[in-house]
Amino acid sequence: MSFLTEQIMEKEVLKSFKNLTPSSIFLSKSENKLESLIKIGFPNRNSENWKYTKLSKLFKSNFNDPKSPSLKVYPKSKLPSTSTSTIVVENGKINTHLTCLDNIDGLEVALFSESGIELASKIDHTVSNYEDAFTYLNGYLLNEGINIKVKKHIKISQPLHIVNVVTKSCVAVNSRLNIELEECAELTVLQSFISENSSSSFVNHVTEAHISENANLHIDKLQDYQNNYNIVSEYINQKSNSSFTINTFSYSGLLIRNGLNIDVNGQNCHTELNGVFTVSENDYIDNHTLVNHLEPNCQSHENYKGIIEDEGIGVFNGKVIVHKDAQKIQAYQNNNNILLSDYSKVFAKPELEIFADDVKCSHGSTTGQLDEEALFYLQSRGVGLGTAQKLLLEGFIAEIADKISCEKFKEYVLGKLI
Repeated sequence: MSFLTEQIMEKEVLKSFKNLTPSSIFLSKSENKLESLIKIGFPNRNSENWKYTKLSKLFKSNFNDPKSPSLKVYPKSKLPSTSTSTIVVENGKINTHLTCLDNIDGLEVALFSESGIELASKIDHTVSNYEDAFTYLNGYLLNEGINIKVKKHIKISQPLHIVNVVTKSCVAVNSRLNIELEECAELTVLQSFISENSSSSFVNHVTEAHISENANLHIDKLQDYQNNYNIVSEYINQKSNSSFTINTFSYSGLLIRNGLNIDVNGQNCHTELNGVFTVSENDYIDNHTLVNHLEPNCQSHENYKGIIEDEGIGVFNGKVIVHKDAQKIQAYQNNNNILLSDYSKVFAKPELEIFADDVKCSHGSTTGQLDEEALFYLQSRGVGLGTAQKLLLEGFIAEIADKISCEKFKEYVLGKLI
């Protein structure tokens, strides 16, 4: 490729982000990410993993740098109440006024911008197994990253809450979270992606987690970005006898896209993926998951539920790959959806690719409306239509909501979803 062609390609690929400043964090990595992004370009509807995802509005935008946090804009009273250590990332930067971290033995928290070569060498190990344009974009334009490390045999009893809030319009935020769990460590992370007085902004987030032998990571995640765009790319690497659970609750956003990729690189691992997505108005919520079973004697369980109304569109595309030597795998996928409007849509595509012969795997998906008989029964007992619908929807998502580790966070999430 000639130098002139490279310039044309760079201009075309980055036209929506031309006003943004390249990241100065881990500079050599940033430059490599740009090269990779130009090489593969952004996906479109012809790309198999993106054929349901509408990116046209996103690419018609012209985003600006978020600059620094607006420290006086977002009051602490509006943060989800969890009574735990909290890190607040406002418009891509740490808000020191709202961040409150307890001093916990065995827990280390560091910012990418304040770390050196040692941290740079630890990131991207799992990410490098995948080619993803928005992950490359994140590395090129990274505003800030957080590295969380839990040392050997340390079990953190209280959840760590990380809030990503955008308070400006028409800005692009590229944030990152890196989690390291050493042997026999345990950690629960609460993630809140929320917005305040903003519209047409884009939050492009990457999470990478390394779960060592006999370690346990639990993530509860809420996405409530209203009139904004949110793409979250997650890369998880599990070692032997480890456990990983993630519960994703996606509530509102012009476009929400979750790309969850899990490499199960050890025996006797437990992997659990659960999600609820509620889509209304003209919003679009897309959940893509991939579980790579690379070693034998493991279990994975996946359960996603969608509630779609108005002209909303929901997507569930889950894939499990059982590799040749990964015998005695138990892998289960389930997706159930409720449509509340004649104009709402859902695309469901659970997939299994099995290259081993001694496995127990299944997948299924259903889409329908609320049970008319149940509605009639409740109304015949004096329950109003709106209340009856709410009760049925609460029951529909209860088995997943009950998996949230923090009761206060659960109350906050349910208040958003239903």
